[in-house]
Amino acid sequence: MLDKKTKFKPINVEVMRLRVQSLRKENDLTQIQMSEIAGIAKQNYNNFERGRNNQKLSLQQIWCFSQYFGKPLEYFIGADSPAKENKTSDSEIDLMKRENKHLQEKVEILEDNVGLLKDSLAMCREKNNKKEKAG
Repeated sequence: MLDKKTKFKPINVEVMRLRVQSLRKENDLTQIQMSEIAGIAKQNYNNFERGRNNQKLSLQQIWCFSQYFGKPLEYFIGADSPAKENKTSDSEIDLMKRENKHLQEKVEILEDNVGLLKDSLAMCREKNNKKEKAG
């Protein structure tokens, strides 16, 4: 029997997210297919996988993935074994590296766009100044 002082570790949602995403990619499945397996809306699955809107999966949805992929529930919550509990698999590390590279590319694009917008704003101001002087 557990006493009231027993502390339990919370489920690591980030580990769950990475493991579900890794399984999807390793099995060449789409987000739509994953949402169908879990029985949830595509947008809810997309939010979960991207870590948006604090979207989490229910036990029933995790169970669906467990059955589909033949993995124990413990795998999805990051408690598959005490030795592995805090370790990240190579495929998860590769996925994080690809996501990081993708995010860095987005940042570069955004920085370029900011520069273009600043140039456009400066040109507009210059045209307005010329019109004011001419008028």
